[in-house]
Amino acid sequence: MTGLLRVLIVDDSDNDASLIIRKLHDEGYDPKAERVDTAEAMKRALEHGEWDIILCDYKMPLFSVHAALKLVQEMKMDIPFILVSGEIGEDTAMAAVKSGAHNYVMKGDLCKLAVTIKKELNEAQKRRKKKIKAETLKEND
Repeated sequence: MTGLLRVLIVDDSDNDASLIIRKLHDEGYDPKAERVDTAEAMKRALEHGEWDIILCDYKMPLFSVHAALKLVQEMKMDIPFILVSGEIGEDTAMAAVKSGAHNYVMKGDLCKLAVTIKKELNEAQKRRKKKIKAETLKEND
């Protein structure tokens, strides 16, 4: 899938966000992105925007991936959440996945970003279909 992609970028670096947006353009997406770097800004963006994907840095001075994940979970939102970081090892990235992130990509390996986004968007669509089917079955019982 390429075309319009509504991206919430949780990162304290304008340069890193610009790099991600440029990479998405190169891969055929038309990203409409907003960058946030605090819990308050992220909450506002989630409440007032419609997002296809969340791309989150691991650690920021005023925020962290764990706080961002917790916010999404508390708001009961099913938006693919991908950790995009350059300062962590694979073990740390996997721990974030176990905490609720859907996937991760290292900033030094952004060539995998588009494939990872496509995979997670497909998985999110499957989850939504499964949820609708379960709700329909429940209503018919």
